[in-house]
Amino acid sequence: MRLYQWALTAAALAISLPLAFLLHSQITREQTTGIAVMAGSLLLLWSVTVAVWRRWRGAFTVSLALAALLWLPLWLITSRRIAFMLRHGGMDCASCQGSPMVFLLQMVMEQMFFVPLTFVLLAGARCVWQWRQTSKTRPDTQTNQACAHASEKMREII
Repeated sequence: MRLYQWALTAAALAISLPLAFLLHSQITREQTTGIAVMAGSLLLLWSVTVAVWRRWRGAFTVSLALAALLWLPLWLITSRRIAFMLRHGGMDCASCQGSPMVFLLQMVMEQMFFVPLTFVLLAGARCVWQWRQTSKTRPDTQTNQACAHASEKMREII
């Protein structure tokens, strides 16, 4: 569980920087919807992180589900971009109207969110795997106690 807490905190820090930049750009352009979305995203991100550190009931499950929900569209976009580059041999094709530089910048921006979320999901999967292994063999181990706050939810999910 400790690994998951640190992975989530590192991801929150890594994701907060581009979100803060996007929030600033929305404020300077006076886009109220964008301001609400970016501020809400930052608030949700750090609320979940604090809840996991305080080991509130259900915080692990909510944070892992939220990370998976945010990760899935980014994975689809990333896989489509990689398939495009493999199919066309680069970031541009003969019949394309787009700019390779824009393609690259968008991909870098997406990876600023995708990579930290991937580490969060891997750490969460490790915690769930350890919890399942220890609950089968030794129901009162330290790992089981660390993940016990989500045990009822995990049994329903798994």
